[in-house]
Parts: sequence; C-alpha cells; structure tokens
Amino acid sequence: MYIRTILIALAIKHNGNWESILKDLQLKEFPKIEEAIELVSQIKCNVLTIFDSDYPQYLKECYMPPFVLFYKGDISLLNNPEKHLAVVGTRNPSKYAIDATKEIVKGVAKEYVVVSGMASGIDRIAHEVTIDNGGKTIAVIGHGFNYCFPNENRDIYKKMQKEHLVISEYPPNCPPTGDNFPPRNRIIAQLSRCVLITEGGLRSGTFITANYALTFNKDVLCLPSSDLNNSLCNRLIREGAILVESSEHVREMMERISYYRK
Repeated sequence: MYIRTILIALAIKHNGNWESILKDLQLKEFPKIEEAIELVSQIKCNVLTIFDSDYPQYLKECYMPPFVLFYKGDISLLNNPEKHLAVVGTRNPSKYAIDATKEIVKGVAKEYVVVSGMASGIDRIAHEVTIDNGGKTIAVIGHGFNYCFPNENRDIYKKMQKEHLVISEYPPNCPPTGDNFPPRNRIIAQLSRCVLITEGGLRSGTFITANYALTFNKDVLCLPSSDLNNSLCNRLIREGAILVESSEHVREMMERISYYRK
C-alpha cells in the first residue's frame, strides 16, 4: 500500500511524465507519506498502478509501461487484448475516409473492442460508431479527467466514462498539451492486437502511432488512398502494411493473426 500511494503521488507531482516518475523511483526521491496520502485523497477517479494485482500482464511487458492509469468506466475491457482493434487517423478526414471508417467499424463493432484516442475526426467516428452499434470501446486520452479535449467530444466522453472505458496516465488536473499526445499514442498501440489506419498524413500523430505499433511488432492495417502526395496509408502499404478495404478484410486479418500468434 505504501509504494502504491507513493507511485500515485509521483504521477500527480510530475503530471504523469513517465521519465520523471522513473527518475524519482531510481533515486528514491519520494514525497513524505503524509503528503502522498493527501495528494491521493484528492483523486476523484479510479486508479490502477503497475503494482496492482489486476494490472494487465501484457502492459507490464511493453515498452514504457504506464506506472499509473487513471480511469473511469469498465476496467475489465483491458482484459482481452487479442480482441482489441485500434482505429486511428486524421482529425480532418475526407468523405471517403469517413464513409469507409463508418462501414468498417460498424461491421466489427460487436466482435472487437475498438481502441482510439478521443480526438476529432477518425477517432471520434471510431468511438461513436462502436457505441451506436452495440460494441465496446476504449479511449486513451492525453490529459486529465478534469478536461475534455476537444470540447466537441464531451457527449461521448461522458457516455464512455459510464458505459465503456476512458484511461489516461495523466492525473485529473493535467491539461491537454502538445507534449502529452505522442506518449499517449504508445498506449493505444500497446493495448491493441492490430492498428487500423483509415487516413493520415505523413507528419501526424497517426504516423507516431503507426511507428509505435511497428516497434511493438503489431500488425498495421491500412485503407488505400487516392492521395498520391501525402498518404500515410499508401506509404505504409508500400513498406509492408496490410491493405484492407472492408470489415470482412479486417475480420479476416484479426482472426488469421490471432490464430498464428497463439
């Protein structure tokens, strides 16, 4: 209990910054236990630490495993990563990408837990279509629970906290900043069996997520694009990503991949 309290207090002290928490752990620079208890008592959400018995083993074995996960919703959704499908992409999707994302997600919503990042565009579509079609979804956010970013997602943000799962390595008072979102993307990749990208630019957060997925030996599925100049999907397909065009293709790859990796 002592080290758990200290770990949560360090996460609050450093606004969830993984490297800073690790440094304090290595140097044993801990807050006084009275101060730590006071900090932790102010948390108004659930907390899962790497020392907890129900912390998923597959997350412990990943690169930069989150020391602390603040969450609201159904934490049991983390338990079956073989059924986790990340769906990510641009914040400003084309009509082609919007329609394709809706069709694909609708077709797999009841079979897989859809993981995304609660951003505008493809992320919102992934969460919303999953919810509307009776599926379950996980949002990994790049800020604390006292914020909603972007504000336009407040409706599904509240719904997911009650009926699905929202997680963050950032404590409740941590605001959304540009530095928080790239590390957030590693958790999306860590949580998922495969990462589906329906549209993205060559310089984007989606590109960062794809790199993490490839680093973690996850399979990247991509929708081909007619954009010949700035298509992350086309680039990834040329480099070996799996081309998909329908929910049937995604289902086929998820089942084949799961079978061969058991």
